[in-house]
Amino acid sequence: MGDFDRARELLEESLLRTPRAERALLLRSYGALADISRHQGRFDEIQRYREQQAALTGAASGWQVFESGRDRLATGGSGAAGLFRQAQRLAESAGDMVTRHRADLELCALGASCGAGAATTAHQVLRQSGIPFIVLDSGLAMMKVLRRAGQISDAADLAGDVLNDLQFYRRKLAGVADTWYFLFGEDLFREYMTLTLASGNRDDGARALLALERIRRLDRESGSRAGNDELRNGLSALQAVYTGASRSRLEAVDRSLQAFRRESGWTSDVPGRDLLQQALAKLGRNEVLLAYYFSDDGSYVLPATRNGVRRIRLDKGDRLMQDMKRFRQALYSDTGPFAANSPEALGRALLGPVQGMLNERIYLLASGPMLGFPLDALRLKGRFLAEQASLIRLETISALQHSENSTAAPALQSVFLAGNPQAGQDLFSYGISTSAELDAVRNEFVGEGLHMVQGVALRRDEFSDERFAQAGLLHLAMPGRVDLEQPRNSRLLLSGTRENPSAEFLSADDLHGYQLLASLAVMTGTEFSGQPSTPFDSRTGLVSDLLQAGAARVVCSLWPAGDRQTAALMVDFYQRLSRGVTVDEALFQARKALIDSQNPANLKDWAGFQLYIR
Repeated sequence: MGDFDRARELLEESLLRTPRAERALLLRSYGALADISRHQGRFDEIQRYREQQAALTGAASGWQVFESGRDRLATGGSGAAGLFRQAQRLAESAGDMVTRHRADLELCALGASCGAGAATTAHQVLRQSGIPFIVLDSGLAMMKVLRRAGQISDAADLAGDVLNDLQFYRRKLAGVADTWYFLFGEDLFREYMTLTLASGNRDDGARALLALERIRRLDRESGSRAGNDELRNGLSALQAVYTGASRSRLEAVDRSLQAFRRESGWTSDVPGRDLLQQALAKLGRNEVLLAYYFSDDGSYVLPATRNGVRRIRLDKGDRLMQDMKRFRQALYSDTGPFAANSPEALGRALLGPVQGMLNERIYLLASGPMLGFPLDALRLKGRFLAEQASLIRLETISALQHSENSTAAPALQSVFLAGNPQAGQDLFSYGISTSAELDAVRNEFVGEGLHMVQGVALRRDEFSDERFAQAGLLHLAMPGRVDLEQPRNSRLLLSGTRENPSAEFLSADDLHGYQLLASLAVMTGTEFSGQPSTPFDSRTGLVSDLLQAGAARVVCSLWPAGDRQTAALMVDFYQRLSRGVTVDEALFQARKALIDSQNPANLKDWAGFQLYIR
């Protein structure tokens, strides 16, 4: 979820400039580095950072021993319970009741002997501490305690409270819980899904689908830093030195936090069954919504129609994720072949359980391993899914409520066409260099409504032009990278100049500042790279940013198909659109024409182009 490598680099650099007198800041930085190392599985580095902390404090303190216990848990080693008991004693003697109760809760979560009501008492005290990461951390630990005790319903209710707290922090007090979210959000979401799948009717997929939708919304939360700066700054400072805070100070902070919560008019954004029913009511008789959830404990497909949602467990879920990864890597590679039967084998595994529901149009709510995975390149009973149905990727379930408008034929009267010199061409040449794709698209839309920019003229300021913001069609034929691990690192390549030969890029963050009127944006030179950090990642760099900026639909390539191949597909696609065909049907027909040519080698020419709507 977070860019931990970059965070590690910045922290290491800051340590070199931080005087030893800034003890609290140094302790916090070494602690953050240890937490990042724990999260990344760099267990050999954890001890080094903990020793640096110990050198600053002298004698071991309760909170240090507590963190060592959590380190031990992460490494899978024994002795964590003993460290938590030691942390209890040290914290008790130092009057650090926060660490004392955190250790109580961890012991109960481990199933160690703890007094009657000890977990409940610890959780109540910690929840009232007012410290965001303590509130969230204790909630997650208590969820595990309740699940271990078989109190699934109570644990699920608590999970809802923790998610509400997290959403509040991220939206109203941006920054105060981000570190916890990046480090432990995946653990929280896994526990939430485990509880969701363990409760209710095992055949009812609605609960699971709504849980995934709730996670998607939380993952996309981007709060504003405007608001109560005094409270935000106070919370940030308190989180760094909470072990020395008195109970009265913690209670005062909690009262301020709750007052702000009430005054801000906070209400949680929880998708419910009413929203789901309204969205599914928009599905046609021959349409289905698919969502997949992958975990080591079990993987599922959730097919939804107007009649409801089912939950179907997939066989060999852990192996399935590896097979998907290999298939995707082979397709993305220029030379790497994939096993001859892999499209069929994966088709049977992923599509076979729902084959009776796959008709004319499929909406896909993709996350985790399904991001960047060409589902319609799989085969079922000897045919590609792309031959049987159009596939549309959704940002959220709510997109179904206006899906008819989102797939309708777009307005193509004004066109912004941008292209980059192909690899190997002279970046410093001021002569006109173009490509088969740019020529073909230009010829389709030549006229007053076309604005075309390419070569050395392709600079960032071109995208500040109102012709970009107001165009009905954006066709961006520039090489680009969609980073699945770090979506914010996604970017499109612009071009340099004679005076400044270094390359320029249009980043995902750049797109946030635009307000677009485009009914369709097309990116043909992008290549998806990396793997999503968690099964819950749902943002697709550049694509999600264009949709958020106002584009109604986006067609994006998972890998570059080649200049002439892309030109042919785009001409066919745009000609069908000009005849009033819907976007998904035009793309379906253009791709199917290539499939019908019965040339097995052209799989990479069509399978990478995917349609997204918001």
